[in-house]
Amino acid sequence: MASLGTSQLTLTKIGKYELLKPITFGMDYLEEYTHYVLYNAELSLFGCGPTKDKAIEDLESEIVGHVLSFTLYPDEAHTRESLVLSDRLKEHVDFGKVFRSRVTSKISIN
Repeated sequence: MASLGTSQLTLTKIGKYELLKPITFGMDYLEEYTHYVLYNAELSLFGCGPTKDKAIEDLESEIVGHVLSFTLYPDEAHTRESLVLSDRLKEHVDFGKVFRSRVTSKISIN
């Protein structure tokens, strides 16, 4: 798999969500798949897409998934490692804002 090399991208906003602290992602462009890959393993965030913007949109979905999982399920349902991840993410992401935006968007659609 050919890559144009790894670079970094630091974001202060992912999709519609302003971050509490910037997050730096590794960024690769995979020529074989003509896709960008953005990743931060420490925060378990991975996004990919044919453009950087699409990869960032994918990251937004990842954040929403993490927030919903950590918000809707009690701590007892998570592993210790998972709870550490939750604490790390909370340094960067306002879980309340993400959760409220998801709940509000679901209510206004129905």
